[in-house]
Amino acid sequence: MFTLTFLLTYLLTSVIHRNLIKHLDFNVSYFIITILNYILFISIGLMFFGKNAAIAISMSVVFVIAEYSFSYIYHLFQKHRLYSYADNSFDLIKYASLVNIGYYAGGVLLIIATTNNFIPSAIKLNINPNQLIILKLLLLLFSIMIATIFLLSKFYNLDNEKLNLQFRFSRYFLSIILPIIFLGVFLTNISTNFLFIFLIGSVTGSIGEGALGNTINLIVSKRYKHWEYFDYPIMRRYTSILMLPVWGIAAVIIFMFINIL
Repeated sequence: MFTLTFLLTYLLTSVIHRNLIKHLDFNVSYFIITILNYILFISIGLMFFGKNAAIAISMSVVFVIAEYSFSYIYHLFQKHRLYSYADNSFDLIKYASLVNIGYYAGGVLLIIATTNNFIPSAIKLNINPNQLIILKLLLLLFSIMIATIFLLSKFYNLDNEKLNLQFRFSRYFLSIILPIIFLGVFLTNISTNFLFIFLIGSVTGSIGEGALGNTINLIVSKRYKHWEYFDYPIMRRYTSILMLPVWGIAAVIIFMFINIL
């Protein structure tokens, strides 16, 4: 029921946007439809979930900051960006977009709804009090890390560096894959459900991102790209193979929040 309402809401706002853009400037109509999406997503979330809606909204803000930090680290190691946002997307130096707060909140609620309906045993972890403390410390460390990277990026501007467009897998492995492997081994020792969640999140997150990008492109304008990937892109450059482990970690973090709060 929630999934159907969510999709109908997105269809409704898309139709409104198509009509607005005929009479208003693109940026103005895009801003209006974004605010409308936020209001509708929050209202539907509160109606169906209550506490989980508050979790989704809070996590969406955290994910925007995390997205910014991840993109900055990628840029730092690779000397070029993995992706970039359009100039009129309320971007944060093209590392993240404030528009994504609504998309992330809706995505979190969609994940919760789908899991509750089809795999309810995966959403709850059988962990003891000591393991719960460890998970809380991990989330605290994660929050401190992304906040630190976010603040440091304000003092070290990478845009002034000479760009190197050649992708280096060794740098990607050291900056992204290796930390994920260490975290994955640690969390799997706490519960094997984390491995299952990681694998499902990797695939569904990447497909969802690509599908959302193509949907926005189809509805808004075939000439408009809200975001675009540069390294190993798939689904018309709206996602990348390199994002598979990143979406897996995002799914794990969502379920850590659900089990702690």
